[in-house]
Amino acid sequence: MKRNQSIVRKAKIRDKACVKCGKTTSLEAHHIVALCEGGKDELENLATLCSICHHEWEYIARALKDMTFQEWIDIPQSGLLIQMWRIAPEDTTFRDIKQIVAAMVDTMKVVRSEEID
Repeated sequence: MKRNQSIVRKAKIRDKACVKCGKTTSLEAHHIVALCEGGKDELENLATLCSICHHEWEYIARALKDMTFQEWIDIPQSGLLIQMWRIAPEDTTFRDIKQIVAAMVDTMKVVRSEEID
């Protein structure tokens, strides 16, 4: 499906920065409800994210399927994968970081299920 570039521009103008971390460069328009899941290519379904936060959300969304976009936005830490990458030992691979984050996500699932009980 061809994206409506006019809507993408409007979303970036509306948001002015990444809605997660506030960065104003490398901005991308993200569909809150994915097009493949029936989301519309409309302004109300777009949020502006920097490329780092966009990649983080895409990874977290796949790993933690029941977390909503808004719940992720409300988490105060930004750029989790990148921040972990910056503090990791020199020989750490991105795959290692992703595995650590996956373990953290699993822990979050347990904590969230305990909160519900």
